[in-house]
Amino acid sequence: MFKLKSLFTLLFVALMVLAPTFSQAADEKADAAQEEASQPKLNAAVELPKMQKILDKLKGQVSGDANESKLNQLNDMALELSGNADTLGQALLPDRQQLEAQLAVLGPAPKPDSGVKETAEVTRKRNALESQKSKMDDQIKQAEGIKNSALMLSSQIVNLRRDQLKNQLALNSGSILGTRFWAPLFSRQDLDGEKISDFRDELQNTAALSWEAGWRVGTVAWLIAALLVMTLGRRYSEEFLAWVSIHKLPEGRLRRSFLAAAIALTTLVAVVLAFNFIALAFTRRDEVSSDVQGFVDRLVELSVFCGLIAGLGRAFYQRGVPAGGYHSFPTTWRRR
Repeated sequence: MFKLKSLFTLLFVALMVLAPTFSQAADEKADAAQEEASQPKLNAAVELPKMQKILDKLKGQVSGDANESKLNQLNDMALELSGNADTLGQALLPDRQQLEAQLAVLGPAPKPDSGVKETAEVTRKRNALESQKSKMDDQIKQAEGIKNSALMLSSQIVNLRRDQLKNQLALNSGSILGTRFWAPLFSRQDLDGEKISDFRDELQNTAALSWEAGWRVGTVAWLIAALLVMTLGRRYSEEFLAWVSIHKLPEGRLRRSFLAAAIALTTLVAVVLAFNFIALAFTRRDEVSSDVQGFVDRLVELSVFCGLIAGLGRAFYQRGVPAGGYHSFPTTWRRR
C-alpha cells in the first residue's frame, strides 16, 4: 500500500512538472497554426496577370523620357516586382510537390496490352491531377520569367542611369574657368543632394567608429605609420639606393637608369603603403558601410597610378643628385 501511494505521488509530481512544458508546446503549435492560417494564400491565377501588367508598365516608363529621380523609383519598383514574383513561385512549390505525391500514389496509366483495367474514377482523378500540375508548372515558369525580366529591367535601368551620367559629364566638359562647368555644383538635384548628404554621414560615422575607445590607439598608430612611410621611409630608401648606385655601379647610363628606377619605385611603394595604412586606420572595423568600404578600396587602387605618376615625375625632374646623377643627363634627353 505504501509503495502504491509513493507511485501515485511520483506520478502526480511528474505531471505537475511536465504540465507547463506540454502546455507551452501546445500553445506554440496553436500559434504556428494560427499564424499560418492568418497568412493570405496567394492566387497565382490572379497575381500573375497583375505582375505582368506592372512589368509592361515599367518597361513603357523606362523607354520614355525619365530623369534620375524617376529612374531610381522605377529601379526600386522593378526589384520589388522581382521579389514578389520569386515569393509567388516559391509559394507554389509545395502545392506542386503535393500534386506529384498524389500522382505517385495513383501511378501511371496502365498500357492497353497490360491487361490491367482501372476504374473510371481513378482515371478521372489522374487526369484532373495532371491538368492541375501542368497548369501549376506553367504558373511557376511564368513567375520565374517575370522575376528574370524584372531583374534584367533593373540592370537596364542601372545602365541607362550610367549613360545619362556620362552624357551629363560630357556636356559639362567645357573650360574649368567657365560657369557651365561649375553649374551642377550650385544647381544640384534633390536626389543628388540627398545621396551626397547620406554619404557624408557615412563618412562621419566611419571616422567616429575609428575613434572609439579601444580602437583609437590603433587608428593613431596606422596614421603615424603612413606618415613615416611617406616621409622618412621614402627618403632613407632613396638615399640607400643612391649610395648603392654610386658605390656599386659604374658611372654612365646604367647608374642613371638605376637612380631613375629607384626613385620611381620608392615613391610608388611609399604612396601605395601610405594609402593602405590610412585605409586600415579608418575601415578596419566590420561596422563600416559597404559604400564607404568600396569608396576607400577604389582610392587604394587609384593610389597605384598616383604613385607611379608621382614617381616618374620625381625621377625625371629630380635635382641635387650626387655626381653621376641627373645633372649629368644630356640636355636633349632631359627635355624629353
